[in-house]
Amino acid sequence: MSDLSIKKLGEITINLDRKRIPLNSKQRAEKESSPQYPYIGANNIMGYIDEYIFDDRILCIAEDGGSWGRNERCAKIYEGKVWVNNHAHVLTECEGISLDYLCYFLNFADLSMSITGATRGKLTQGALNNILVPVPEFANQQKIAHRLDQIDRLRQSLRAEVAEYGRLGEAVFLEMFARDKAVNWPVRLFGELADSRLGKMLDKKKQHGKRQRKYLRNANVQWFRFELEDLHTMDIEESEEEKYGLKKGDVLICEGGDIGRAAIWDDELQSCYYQKALHRVRVKESLMSPDFLVHWLYFQSKNGGFDDYSSSATIAHLTGAKLKKMKISLPPINLQHKFAARIRAIEALRGKAELALLEADGLFGATLQGVFGG
Repeated sequence: MSDLSIKKLGEITINLDRKRIPLNSKQRAEKESSPQYPYIGANNIMGYIDEYIFDDRILCIAEDGGSWGRNERCAKIYEGKVWVNNHAHVLTECEGISLDYLCYFLNFADLSMSITGATRGKLTQGALNNILVPVPEFANQQKIAHRLDQIDRLRQSLRAEVAEYGRLGEAVFLEMFARDKAVNWPVRLFGELADSRLGKMLDKKKQHGKRQRKYLRNANVQWFRFELEDLHTMDIEESEEEKYGLKKGDVLICEGGDIGRAAIWDDELQSCYYQKALHRVRVKESLMSPDFLVHWLYFQSKNGGFDDYSSSATIAHLTGAKLKKMKISLPPINLQHKFAARIRAIEALRGKAELALLEADGLFGATLQGVFGG
């Protein structure tokens, strides 16, 4: 940006904070008889009310209760009839300034040095006005904002596609294993359908550091997938490798926290183990499919199906004994295999969308860094 100049935000915007009107809960309730206009707070739309203050294109920036660090979203553009309370600053642009460009800059920049307040951060109007902004010529501002808009629209589209594949998987499960069909299926105990074992207890006093191996914690197991970026290590003796090792097709189930949360270990190449916070389950393949099991657990979790099987003093736990006693209405294995084939096809498409989203996120971040990073 060879045409770049540095301006204070207050020099290139018009502040409309004086027009804001805060509402307490009673006042807001009185304006909700026919709600249609967004009521905007520090970070987002908090609801809808009957009246509006602004009818323009405005940039709202969190005044308090926001996040102002690098790449933390503190600014958003609203267009049309809205009401803004006193927790968000309201700006419009001066001539020769792109509001979209400003919004991208403010959400990229680290504004933490402008924030006051020990317990609840606050961006005062004075501090807001003194934020330094790199300002290229107007045409370049528009080009930058347009390019970022294009990438961001792609990101949002891919994010929606990923979510849609998730909903599709749920729909397929409900279609194939609806409750009205389940009444004709035999009810089996979990322990009859699979072998389960809790992982190794991590005892730091007994760690000698000579046989450090990666292992999965509760936090590494998410629904249907694993988070493998932050794997810890502990000593696994040679005699314990078979006992606590993972094989393709193993189902890992969370014993505590979000009990029942599960995913299938599909990695044949990476040697990995697991700790006591997880059940490792190996299904009897002639009776049950791992894909069916994980989705069955998901719907149990959504519908309170673990309530009768968890023990709790302060934190709920799904013990090994309780797990073995869980009752499952078991569909025919050929139907489970059909489901597995369909869900694997959906997951393959979802994986491609997730990879494309990762690339789009990387491109977006690189573009922001290229424009504003200097």
